[in-house]
Amino acid sequence: MALQPGTFGASASVGKAAGAERFLGRWSDYARSGHGDNGAIKDLAGADASHARHFQFSILRVFSPSAPAAQLDAAEAHFRKHCSHAVSVNLS
Repeated sequence: MALQPGTFGASASVGKAAGAERFLGRWSDYARSGHGDNGAIKDLAGADASHARHFQFSILRVFSPSAPAAQLDAAEAHFRKHCSHAVSVNLS
């Protein structure tokens, strides 16, 4: 579970990095492409090409690779609720 702070006019975002490669795979995609195939970040990157050079995130919680999807979804909802300034931009 990670928090991407709002930078350059973007809203903050809470999201999960599920899948076999977890954080490494998810954030490697962001570093490689500048948007990780995330629709809202693609829009931001299109409006400000420098955004990718300033990409940041904070790890909020780490789960076992075998954690059930329902547990990840519940944690994501929890952090979104308690990080009231954070909204999802996970359109990928």
